[in-house]
Amino acid sequence: KDGRESLKIEHVYKDKKETKAQEDLIINYSFGHRDSTILLTPYGAMVNYINHHRERANVKVQFPSVELVAHKPEWLLKSPTDFLQHAHEKIGLSFDYVALRDIQGGEEVFMDYGDEWIEAWEQHVEEWTPSQGEMEDYTHSSEWTESYLRTLKELSTNPYPANLITLCTVSYQQYDDNDADERINVWIPVAQPTVKRKYCDVLERDEDNDTYTVRIYTKNETVVVQDVPHSSEGVELLDQLHSADWHLASAFRHYIQIPDDLLPKVWKNK
Repeated sequence: KDGRESLKIEHVYKDKKETKAQEDLIINYSFGHRDSTILLTPYGAMVNYINHHRERANVKVQFPSVELVAHKPEWLLKSPTDFLQHAHEKIGLSFDYVALRDIQGGEEVFMDYGDEWIEAWEQHVEEWTPSQGEMEDYTHSSEWTESYLRTLKELSTNPYPANLITLCTVSYQQYDDNDADERINVWIPVAQPTVKRKYCDVLERDEDNDTYTVRIYTKNETVVVQDVPHSSEGVELLDQLHSADWHLASAFRHYIQIPDDLLPKVWKNK
């Protein structure tokens, strides 16, 4: 048994100095065959976005016929244990993606993933059930339709699905609040776009202005910020890290089939 069914990604959390093995979908972008334990994972630009379609397939993969910087034809004549034992020579296999016919501008590129993949997909669709412990109320953030964000008080009786959390962009300035005789933090537009977010809670909602008062959890302190917009520059409802459906244990996982006529005999299991 080669362990491909449980292929995982190890995420290293620098702040917590922890490592966590997480279900992922790398195998779905890899090429394999039932008669071999080898797994090929292309990493060239865009090739991993080619979807499956048997009837509309307009490209196929094949090995280059000449030696290239990243392709050594002699590897196709060797056992994988022979050419993979030298780590400095591990880049030695490439695929050519060859058009089966003329492809028109704007036409999607498709590839036939093979009989093994089709059989596995049809079986998955027929037999799929959520794994024990997976979230029954799972909703991806892109499918969440509620236009406003819930406050902490509202969440105490009407929580979000377990995979959704509020995250904030940290961008504010302090001002004097003469009425309260104190300084307050007020949101300001970000100087430069950023993807960095911090965990935060929604404390109050100003429905007239569609803004929020939030409590942001930074590394060393918590900060309450007013007038935060519901946007990518303010506060958003997003998916928790590693909670998206492709991380679930019951997600479909299967390699793309290496065509039978392309699999070198020396790579087959003995």
